[in-house]
Amino acid sequence: MRLLYDLTKQMDAKTGSPLELWIKKNDWRTKEKFQYLKEENCFTGPVPFMQESENTKFKVTIDPGQQFNIVDKLSQVSFNALIIWYRYLVYHS
Repeated sequence: MRLLYDLTKQMDAKTGSPLELWIKKNDWRTKEKFQYLKEENCFTGPVPFMQESENTKFKVTIDPGQQFNIVDKLSQVSFNALIIWYRYLVYHS
């Protein structure tokens, strides 16, 4: 997660280690969702998600109690995106 956080400002660059290049290519969903965490909303969101299998839209608040650092918040965004993607795959298989 720390590497992904460090790369959030450089995701369009075509250079880096093999791991950095893989993250840049495959983790664009997390980067896209992470942009909803801003200083003016205390880095809590809300972050919109859509469960494609049910065509349901909802918003997730990340760390409303302000207990975690920004890298941990990125991890929560990534985990929520992973759950949505997993549910989509299960529904369509």
